[in-house]
Amino acid sequence: MAAKTKNIDMVNGPLFKSIIRFSIPLVLSNLLQILYHAADVIVAGRFAGREALAGVGSTGAICSLLSALFLGISVGVQIVASQALGSGDKKRIENIVHTSVVASVICGGIISVIGIVFSDLILAGVSVPENVIPQAKIYMQITFIGRLPSMIYNFMSGILHAKGDSKTPMYISLVSGAINVILNLFFVIVFGMGAGGVALATLIAQLITAVWILIVLFKDNGPTRLYFKKLKIHKDSLLEITRIGVPSGLQSIIFQFSNVIVQRSINSFGDAAIAGNSAASSVGDLFYALIAMFLTSCAVFVSQNYGAKNYKRINKTILYCLAGTAVLWAIEVVAIFTVGRPLLDIYAPGDTQAINMGYVRLLWVVGFYGLNMASDIMAASLRSIGYPIRSLISSFIGVCGVRIMWVYTVFSAVGTFESLLLCFPLSWICTLIINTVMFMFAKRSLK
Repeated sequence: MAAKTKNIDMVNGPLFKSIIRFSIPLVLSNLLQILYHAADVIVAGRFAGREALAGVGSTGAICSLLSALFLGISVGVQIVASQALGSGDKKRIENIVHTSVVASVICGGIISVIGIVFSDLILAGVSVPENVIPQAKIYMQITFIGRLPSMIYNFMSGILHAKGDSKTPMYISLVSGAINVILNLFFVIVFGMGAGGVALATLIAQLITAVWILIVLFKDNGPTRLYFKKLKIHKDSLLEITRIGVPSGLQSIIFQFSNVIVQRSINSFGDAAIAGNSAASSVGDLFYALIAMFLTSCAVFVSQNYGAKNYKRINKTILYCLAGTAVLWAIEVVAIFTVGRPLLDIYAPGDTQAINMGYVRLLWVVGFYGLNMASDIMAASLRSIGYPIRSLISSFIGVCGVRIMWVYTVFSAVGTFESLLLCFPLSWICTLIINTVMFMFAKRSLK
């Protein structure tokens, strides 16, 4: 009976109330997940110095790039599971769940091997300064070991979200996040392990999340219950997942590839810029987790109602999520101007140069996250009603195209840190326009 109370009915009843009920645990879960990396950055900056902080931050974009395709497949899991649950097809749901577990292990294993074997080549490719490489390498290699349990958690949390349970992932993140912070301090302060210590703490926490969420699904009483003997790849389910997931993953690759290009340019400004950018990115992740509370909600609610053919609720869902995003965006902008610098000082205490560089990123990137989220909501809506390719095209043009062109033209001519970061809001504006137009045409097919 307790398990049923965690699940929210997305296709019946008051829509706005259901979105809020689902979103609040989701945003708490997202914030706790972000604290994994925030704890890494804070502990490295305060207790291991600028080089350790830069080592943690300089690899973030490339690690995300290498994981992007497989995380996109986890998005496919969430969407097709939501559609199946909305349609009430229990056999289809069962096949999707068991296929997802096997796929998560395969995806996690592949990305772990790639990241560890090619770490030296990768660090050289993104122009990490020589004095930062030792810390960056150990952090990167341990981080990639953790990609396997991380993939399992992401795929399985997508299943829980699909059935309307956003509370269980929140509880898992709460406990594992606390363990991560404690182990961070222990490994860095007691053993002096630097960037390697914070990576090891995160790895242990990720192992806990993976085991825990699998236990939850093995004990589930509904159609999403796992059975060990049924774990295998079902061809139809895999094709269904990859039809949505691969374009979503390619979209993430495009997004992360453009970030790698930008990160490479940031690295050219030296370790103060890298450290400041790392701190600002971590603060930005916390803000993004808050403002993104409506993103997963929109994808899941739209997918379930698409499966149930409740098309009128799709438009209402999108409007509610965009309105909620606008409110949170306004709050975020006020927070940047009032507490932006004090937050950066937590990461790099007394390092005026790094804080100044970080504050520039807060203004030009984090301050425009509302545009990013509005664009992401429209992209998620396109994927959820069966048009992942259109979302992919818009990202290729609006994100990758605009950012790369900007870096090699305007930034190349001007050469300032501010001119580099301006590519972010410009790309989000372009992508939002394209996604909105594409969705308006796509929704005509919903009859």
